[in-house]
Amino acid sequence: MIESWDGAVTHVMANGTIKFKPGHDASRRLDLHKQFSWDASHYRCLHTCFVPRSSLDQGSGLARPNVSENRRKGVTTLLRKALNRLLGKPNVSDWKMEKYARGPLVTVDVSTFFPKGTGA
Repeated sequence: MIESWDGAVTHVMANGTIKFKPGHDASRRLDLHKQFSWDASHYRCLHTCFVPRSSLDQGSGLARPNVSENRRKGVTTLLRKALNRLLGKPNVSDWKMEKYARGPLVTVDVSTFFPKGTGA
């Protein structure tokens, strides 16, 4: 379906410009989160960017920036990061919030991902 994928590659499959072959486009994406609930889904993905890294990290439930977002050097980005640091606010990944935080908010038991005695 993809004819070419140009542009800077700073994060796996997150950047660049995709040129689709004739008759194909991004609208053909299969949004499984719209068809299946967490419990009914055969494909589940736990996005740990929303999980505190340790007991010292109180976490805000907001997504941490990914590698490509941390590497951005534009004036606006640097000013936003500096202002957030001065205000004691975390830097948040707008991309992850848009792409990963889809569907209704649910609470599920994920204790099997964090076995006792591992420091989690």
